[in-house]
Amino acid sequence: MTATTVNYNVSRTAIGAEQYRAVIEITSTTNGLELELFVFDTATDAFVCVATPYQLEVIPNNKPDAITGGDLYYRGSTVLRDFTGTYGAQQFIEGTVQRISYLCVAIDRAAFPYTGTTTGEAPGAYGDLYPTDVSSSGTTEELSSIVLKAGDTFALPMRWSVAGVYIDLSGYTITSSVRRRTDETNGSPIDTLTCTADPDQTANKGKFEVTATDVQTALWPITTLLCDVRLDNGVEVTHTESFEIVVRRAVT
Repeated sequence: MTATTVNYNVSRTAIGAEQYRAVIEITSTTNGLELELFVFDTATDAFVCVATPYQLEVIPNNKPDAITGGDLYYRGSTVLRDFTGTYGAQQFIEGTVQRISYLCVAIDRAAFPYTGTTTGEAPGAYGDLYPTDVSSSGTTEELSSIVLKAGDTFALPMRWSVAGVYIDLSGYTITSSVRRRTDETNGSPIDTLTCTADPDQTANKGKFEVTATDVQTALWPITTLLCDVRLDNGVEVTHTESFEIVVRRAVT
């Protein structure tokens, strides 16, 4: 199979005094990749991120299906955002296009698995969510780095599995916290996150979400934080691999 490619149209248009509209439209793809690569909030239609491979599998590619299924997010092929000044619009375009290229790499890596170890920071994007499977082996490669603007709502859907089998989280106590990366060995957590298991663990075994409010993240330091998740079923306690949350200062 040849490398996955995505073709798109990009525009940055003046719509008023110092107001600019950035538009990115996916026009074609290869290797059967769907055009709907952008994730949106079902309730508000707000752009969330460029999809990850996992999101492509689990998030509907249209809003009606998301509404019918009670999904929090849906996917679309065009994203539009307005900015004051050209800088924000250009940064959004460049960051989103870069994330599309990362998605293609991730898809090809899944098609041609790499055997061995990898190092380095996984790329983030503006407001990215990184829903992912996490297993008892602690493998959370796709979660190695998340970029978040201070004052943004943080929401991270996850799914727990052991030996490839999703685990019913009924009766589990799930907790999570963040601390400064520089305080990994002896620092105290700076905040506690909310962990909520999907209420239907029959249909959605292993699914849960880790969240923090905009009020919480507004108080987070502008630095790199470490986070993990603790799962306790009353008999065995397991932690996910640690992952980074890179906190940046909002411009607007």
